[in-house]
Amino acid sequence: MEGEADVVSTIIPKDPLEGVELVEPTIKISQSSHTFMDAQIHFQIIHLKDSFYLWIGTGLPKMGQLSLAFTTPFDSVPSVSNITDPSMEQFSNALALRLAKRLKKPIYVSCALSQNSPMMQVFLEKQVMKELSL
Repeated sequence: MEGEADVVSTIIPKDPLEGVELVEPTIKISQSSHTFMDAQIHFQIIHLKDSFYLWIGTGLPKMGQLSLAFTTPFDSVPSVSNITDPSMEQFSNALALRLAKRLKKPIYVSCALSQNSPMMQVFLEKQVMKELSL
C-alpha cells in the first residue's frame, strides 16, 4: 500500500497549475452602426492579440465575401487573398490590403453589403479608420 501512494503522488501533481502561465484575455469586440444615405450599415471589429477581424454589413448579420491581408518581409505591399470566392467583387480585398498596410497586422475583412458604390466604399473606409482610431 505504501508504494501505491508514491505512484499516485508522482502522477497527480500537488498543484495542477504548477508551470502554467496565466494570461489575461486579449480579445475585444466593438460594434457600431452608421447611416449612409438611406442604408443602415453595421460594423463589428474583433481585436485579437496579433490580428483583427472586421465585418461590415447591411440587413441581417451574415458572412459575406471574406478576405485576408497581411504584411510580409518580402514586399512593401501586403499579400491579400479572397478566401471565400476569388471571383467575387474585390472591395473586401482592397480594404483589407489598405488596413494591413496601416496596421502592420493581419486582418480578415468580411463584407455583406446590399449595395456597393464608390462613395459608399470611401464612407466605409473612413468609418473603419475611426473605429480603429487610425
